[in-house]
Amino acid sequence: MKQLSPKISVIVPVYKVEEVLEECIKSILSQSYENLEIILVDDGSPDKCGIICDEFAKNENRIVVLHQENMGLSMARNNGLKIATGKYVAFIDSDDTIEFNMFESMMDVLQKHNLEVVECTFLINGRIKYGNPEKDKIQVQTLDESLQRLHYKSFFNATNKIFKHTLIKDLSFIKGKIFEDILYMSHVWSKIEKIGFIPTPFYNYSQEGESIQRSNYSQTKIEGLWVINESINNFRKLTKNSKSKEILRRNLLTNLVHNYHALLQNQHLDPKKVNLKKIKKLISENSKLEFINIYHLLINLLPMSLYNSFYKLNLYRIKLQSKKSLK
Repeated sequence: MKQLSPKISVIVPVYKVEEVLEECIKSILSQSYENLEIILVDDGSPDKCGIICDEFAKNENRIVVLHQENMGLSMARNNGLKIATGKYVAFIDSDDTIEFNMFESMMDVLQKHNLEVVECTFLINGRIKYGNPEKDKIQVQTLDESLQRLHYKSFFNATNKIFKHTLIKDLSFIKGKIFEDILYMSHVWSKIEKIGFIPTPFYNYSQEGESIQRSNYSQTKIEGLWVINESINNFRKLTKNSKSKEILRRNLLTNLVHNYHALLQNQHLDPKKVNLKKIKKLISENSKLEFINIYHLLINLLPMSLYNSFYKLNLYRIKLQSKKSLK
């Protein structure tokens, strides 16, 4: 790459990933786009992650290490952004890796179309889950166009994108929130009119190891639903397109029903049924006849106790059918 290529600050929060951290860092160091500032934020990791970061920094002048007490992913990203000096910024999770030409390919699109954000898709545990690189084409999309791929995991993530630094310098990830990326991206979209979309899966997303999202249902996940609700409402305010609003409504409704069922099975997390009642009200508000199904209908019509009985019986029926099909 030319020496005049603008610098990208790559912010990597690091916590309890000593077994895979080297692979992540090496995938960034080996990028064909060389003008990088790699900010490794050791988030008070109790293992050898801090030592690994310092060892890499000794041999690579593009690496900056920031050691901090444990504050969580959001604050690690925020603090990394505070010291970033690049014209552009990328966020990479420390248990993931990226393809060698990710930044070069994305910067080509970003600069060619004079964009402030560009996005690629994922490989999840080595398999393409979202997008079709053989059929999909590189696009410059408006919000309404980008919402057509809301089911892609990549849409809400911050880690598969490059941002112009001036765009996000005043935006922060919210400390202690699950699904912080979706809320962050709703704020990003309030400041832009278009985004570059590359269907190629340059980002290798890992679903191994510890994850709040893959853990048992908890109070944190209930709080996460309210983050999703706030974010979807933010996106709704940004569009007047009826098709886009419908896509957002269906996405929210899916999350509401999922959490309603999960909370019915874990009522000790909501003993006064405050969240259950709130979720039921939102399901009622977001249900429409043209998209209604048996679950939505009965949630609206039945008392919680009766619906819970129906739901348990239906789960039992599904399990019996599954056992019979395996014989």
